[in-house]
Amino acid sequence: MNRQSPLPERPIKVLVPPAKVSEILAGIDLSTHRGRRTRAMILMSYSGVRQGAALRTRVEDLITRKGRLWLRVRDQKVCMREEYFEMKCNRSLAQAMRAYIDCAGLLSDPTGPLFRAVNPQTDEITSRPISIREVHTMIRCRAREAGIEAEINWASIRKSGLSAYQMLYYVARDRVREQEAQ
Repeated sequence: MNRQSPLPERPIKVLVPPAKVSEILAGIDLSTHRGRRTRAMILMSYSGVRQGAALRTRVEDLITRKGRLWLRVRDQKVCMREEYFEMKCNRSLAQAMRAYIDCAGLLSDPTGPLFRAVNPQTDEITSRPISIREVHTMIRCRAREAGIEAEINWASIRKSGLSAYQMLYYVARDRVREQEAQ
């Protein structure tokens, strides 16, 4: 039986250079609900969170501890026995999340989904969670606006962020080793 998948075809994962991710983020209009949501989602992807885990996140999964924002991530691939793990948000992700939550007024519904669909006519946040198809479309449109011709997706941006983080780790480790050797 030949069935069509409800999801678009998955493109080959392309590593997006960090400079291109910065261009994508710079091209987002932050005066709209859609823009703030998009920025928060792309920064969450760049921070290493899988797409499924991000779409399962609820408003109550954002926790403030000692002035820092933490995120409870419900990732089935990482958490075999635990229900979730907690991740400290970097400054840019924390600022984007706070801006999105404040402009959308999501604190009134803490058990609702964090990332919600936006009504295209009124630019108002709805109560419906954003779908995977909408996320694919959003990322592809932002990439085209930034001049990226390759078909990228959430995993491409995630892979780029993890590679950049790994590179920083190895550079810092090598510096420590050089200082110890002297």
